[in-house]
Amino acid sequence: MPENKVADGSYCLHVVGIDRTGAGYADGLLRTGEIEDILVDSRAKLAITVIDTRQEDQRALSAQPTRVEDYAKGFNERLSTREIPQDRFSFQSIAANSASDAQAAISETANVINSGELPARVAVCFNVAGNVGIAADCAAQLSDQLTSASVLGVAQLPHSGDGERNTGLGDTLGNLYSSSPFAGGMIVVNTEHSWRRLTAYTDRNADGSFPEIGTPTVRDRFRQDVTTKFTQDAFMRFAVAHHGPSLTQVLNDAEDWTYYNLAKFTHPGVQVLPGEALSKWHDVIDAWIDHLDDYSLLNQDFRSPAITVHSHSPRLIGFDRLDSKLEAKLRANFLKEGGVLHEFENHEFFDHLTAYADIFLAGLKPNDLTV
Repeated sequence: MPENKVADGSYCLHVVGIDRTGAGYADGLLRTGEIEDILVDSRAKLAITVIDTRQEDQRALSAQPTRVEDYAKGFNERLSTREIPQDRFSFQSIAANSASDAQAAISETANVINSGELPARVAVCFNVAGNVGIAADCAAQLSDQLTSASVLGVAQLPHSGDGERNTGLGDTLGNLYSSSPFAGGMIVVNTEHSWRRLTAYTDRNADGSFPEIGTPTVRDRFRQDVTTKFTQDAFMRFAVAHHGPSLTQVLNDAEDWTYYNLAKFTHPGVQVLPGEALSKWHDVIDAWIDHLDDYSLLNQDFRSPAITVHSHSPRLIGFDRLDSKLEAKLRANFLKEGGVLHEFENHEFFDHLTAYADIFLAGLKPNDLTV
């Protein structure tokens, strides 16, 4: 194949995913087209390692390790179609009870990353209510073995639909903040706004069952999976956009941790339907921008020194009104006086029924959260 070089400022993003939450970020990365485009450069490498400790609920309909394995096989086929050498991509899926059980896999991951010649970072992705210990230990192992790549923590918070998984999170986050195992930065991921958007307008029967399914546990699990996967896919689309400068800017702004406050404004078939007046779509989006205050899980006095926003909307809905409303909300309730609100970047979303925004807020500490 002809030699290709990616633009200056590009980087390779690698993933170590812990349990099904981490597996969700791994398969989210595998579905992006950008990672194919960067692998056309002979200096690029991609390493994905999924570690299953069986300490997260394994009944999920999506993001199982076997699902990621299927995506990895499909990704190899995509590389072959484009005549990209498959030795530029490494995938491992293992079971482990501790970081010591995963040591060989982590060493192999580090070797692949070190063999690349482009700037790189590896994201260790996990759930704050899951096996945090193995995530921190894997990060420490990677930091010891990597020659130049940085280790980034991506810690997903459970949402209110996760029930008892929401207990003890403050202590867990406080311990992570004190130990600082992620030298390349820490991004805490909020799924609450997306969960609330999906579930707010679905009625239940008098007995608590959902009319369209009938069994609350089945329907709730489906909604949990949709919420989680939407968040993970959205994060990975942002992380690899333009091969990395947007995430680089976010991490450069960090000042302590960074908060990924994904905000979902419309969802297919929920509250507003295709064919309804455009004004109704605008009103719904306005209302869910206002809900940023309700579902951010941030203390009311938190203010960020720097905010980065990528908004996504169908072409018909447009960006002028959405961006104007969202900017006013962020400046009034989330941005520190004298802080920086980076210029909005707008993306046309492929789904006509979905509008959302990636919102990254710098300067987070654990006690800024209400969890």
